[in-house]
Amino acid sequence: MKKLKILILLIVITGLFNQVTEAKVFNKKTKAPKKVEKPVTYTVNSARQILFKNTVSVMPQSEYKSHLTDKLYSSNMYLIEKNMFSSESNNTPRNLFPSYCGNMFVSYGIRYHKSPERVWVYNSNGKLIRIEFDNNIEADVFPRTALTYNNKGMLSGATLYVSKSDQYNFDGKGNLIVHWVGTKAYNRSGKLMRITRQL
Repeated sequence: MKKLKILILLIVITGLFNQVTEAKVFNKKTKAPKKVEKPVTYTVNSARQILFKNTVSVMPQSEYKSHLTDKLYSSNMYLIEKNMFSSESNNTPRNLFPSYCGNMFVSYGIRYHKSPERVWVYNSNGKLIRIEFDNNIEADVFPRTALTYNNKGMLSGATLYVSKSDQYNFDGKGNLIVHWVGTKAYNRSGKLMRITRQL
């Protein structure tokens, strides 16, 4: 009889222990699953819509007339020769971006600190070639857009940067020039082109 009472007591205690254990497991706080944002995918048409939705195709002359020639040409040529691409001289803070074809200096861009979203691009003689607008000057923020106007204020190009390796380039009329995916280029029909680029 005594053994039976002990056995019943052990069964009751074991049952209570299991219920407490199950309750702890049931009430255990679980972390909410992390939300994984799906990357936005674009088509040629959706990229075009984003780029040209509120884009002005002709820039007013008042926006660029004073920049038709580089007023700091001598100073900028000196800085480029000395490989000094950031300057505070003449109280005009700016960054310079020279371009070369082989060893030949062909053009340069100027980004003034007071309006960093614009780059004024000049030929080697200091005459304006084009104006580039970037809606986000932080290189690692995507998506971002860039517009290019020629020296007559006409929209000549638009680019949607989806990521560092994925971008859509259009002409000023909205025709796809190239869709870059990594080092490969695709035309408006989605066919692989015979050009490549380095990243």
